[in-house]
Amino acid sequence: MIKGERLLNVRFVFGLGKTQDLIPLVVTDANKYNVKQGDVEQVLSGQPVIKELRRRIRFYRHRQQARRALIATLYTLKTPTITLLRYSTDKEYVWLFKHDKAWLNAFKESFLKKIRLLRVLKLVKSSMSWSGK
Repeated sequence: MIKGERLLNVRFVFGLGKTQDLIPLVVTDANKYNVKQGDVEQVLSGQPVIKELRRRIRFYRHRQQARRALIATLYTLKTPTITLLRYSTDKEYVWLFKHDKAWLNAFKESFLKKIRLLRVLKLVKSSMSWSGK
């Protein structure tokens, strides 16, 4: 069967006039109708809506992985600082800086507040003299 005939067969089997009607089609159902998965994928990949959705899905996945890597690294550092965090997760930090700067800045600000609070508490604790009372 020629490639073009298979694409027409995909449309015919599913009774579709437009390829955009294939969007809800699950690729695993292709075998049930004796249509190759590549044929369905070819029709779907030609749709601008599908391309945009896939691009967004990749973006959100990558953003979540970068955020998780940053947070996980923060817990592994013995004395966490922004500089150490940036060097430890260089690739993720740069990606977040380019694509998700608002979250990165909010994360750094909350992180710095916690560090400052811990330093103040440490200073207060060390300046208290319990043995003199």
